[in-house]
Amino acid sequence: DQLNATSGTLGGTLNVSFINGFSPALGDKYRVVASAYGGFFNGSFTALNGVHATNGLVLVPVYGYYAGYYFVTLVAANDPILTSTSHSGNPFVLSFPTTAGFTNVVEYTSTLNPANWQPFATNIGDGTILSVTNSPLTSSNRFYRVRFQ
Repeated sequence: DQLNATSGTLGGTLNVSFINGFSPALGDKYRVVASAYGGFFNGSFTALNGVHATNGLVLVPVYGYYAGYYFVTLVAANDPILTSTSHSGNPFVLSFPTTAGFTNVVEYTSTLNPANWQPFATNIGDGTILSVTNSPLTSSNRFYRVRFQ
């Protein structure tokens, strides 16, 4: 489905459902919000539910404005989950799949309650498995995540 309106404010949760066993292919695009010519939407969705497909892809919202139209498109990308990690001595080596054209940020925190995520690597994806290295100054516990920017 698609929301078509002149203008408005986005917020709240976008709920996505895959029906009848459907899974998107890498790069598939689904426009979910579109404005009338000259319209505009403020804000963004604060939460996304159901965007992880069963084939390892995730639908990523892309907010845009082009030629007088505002839109939100969900794009199927490789889910940037950590596929391998290693720790030998001080450095941590983390690997994850990338998607061409999407930027990923790798972050760490020393505690999860409350989490204080700190970025240490930002990379533009090229469709390969990317490895990044983090060398903490201390040997404290670290928690890592990868997200789209």
